[in-house]
Amino acid sequence: MLQKKDPGSPTQRIVELFETGDEVVSIEMFGQGRINDTFKVTGMNHIYVLQRINTTVFPEPEHIMQNINTITNHIAKKRPDKPNLRVIPTQEGKLGYSEGNDYWRLYNYLDHTRTLDVIATTQDAYAAAKGFGDFLYLLSDLDPHLIKPVLPDFHNVPYRIKQLEQAIREDRAGRYQKVQDLCKQVRKYEPEIIRIYQLIDNGAVPVRITHNDTKISNVLLDETTLEPLVVIDLDTVMPGSVLFDLGDMIRTFLSPVDENEADLSKVQIRSEMLEALISGYHKGSKYMLTEMEKELVIDAGKMLIFTQTIRFLTDYLNGDLYYKIDYSDQNLIRAKNQLTLLSLLIKEEKTWKSIAREIFSSSLH
Repeated sequence: MLQKKDPGSPTQRIVELFETGDEVVSIEMFGQGRINDTFKVTGMNHIYVLQRINTTVFPEPEHIMQNINTITNHIAKKRPDKPNLRVIPTQEGKLGYSEGNDYWRLYNYLDHTRTLDVIATTQDAYAAAKGFGDFLYLLSDLDPHLIKPVLPDFHNVPYRIKQLEQAIREDRAGRYQKVQDLCKQVRKYEPEIIRIYQLIDNGAVPVRITHNDTKISNVLLDETTLEPLVVIDLDTVMPGSVLFDLGDMIRTFLSPVDENEADLSKVQIRSEMLEALISGYHKGSKYMLTEMEKELVIDAGKMLIFTQTIRFLTDYLNGDLYYKIDYSDQNLIRAKNQLTLLSLLIKEEKTWKSIAREIFSSSLH
């Protein structure tokens, strides 16, 4: 979908509203994001990343951009000699451009980097987790109150359960009959997952600035050394618990297949990936986790997998309004996939907790 230089191109017109001092050569679709639309913009002098924010998912994009500007400026001041993400303002000095229901933003493109879509090796898992750990550490001296909670109930388990219950009652797409048994399976896990959430909600762990979407593709790696360089996709960065990030890494790193895999026999838990991600995160965060945070790592994995299961199931019942899909039952497949992963994690829970404790206790400070 390469768009050559064309003054009539809508995206080119948008790019020209930003303060680049450059001339557009080409624009093409970029990445595989499920929420926002992303374009790679090649200019005469530099390359840029243009995004159209999904304002249905993020109804207050200005708050997001304030957060991102605060975060990227803070990181750049702490490590000015390294590659950093930078928000490029509009010619009017704003952080983005709003037009109708569309909100656009522009970033610098970071050369000589690459992303991974799948965790293939322990080195992949270690590098990505280290990148997210470093992100936590870099923001550890930034006041969490300076960051607006753009999605306040993003990881609120009781809230997500209520959303599912409402979706079941309304049955907008007429699909409940098809997922009755699946809903029953989900309900049996609710008491345990709510207990874990309440530990976080009651202040058993500190409030930190966390990423909240820690899939491997959100870490830019050096294309040669594969060392983590920059964490991207900062829309969901908010005050919260580090357990949300660790839990989501467990959800997305451990299985050799992602949530779109329909063959549930391929959903597995790779213990070596668990070891690598905990080691990498612990190293990247400069060993700053509390004892309670360490103890709840596997519980966090259970909580995030459960939450994602019911989010996919809710979206399926509502008629696929949130997540992009390629076919009609994709959110149902995703829900079944995640429920399988959850059952596997719980089945060998003692083993996984033992592995986590051993890694934390053997770390050299």
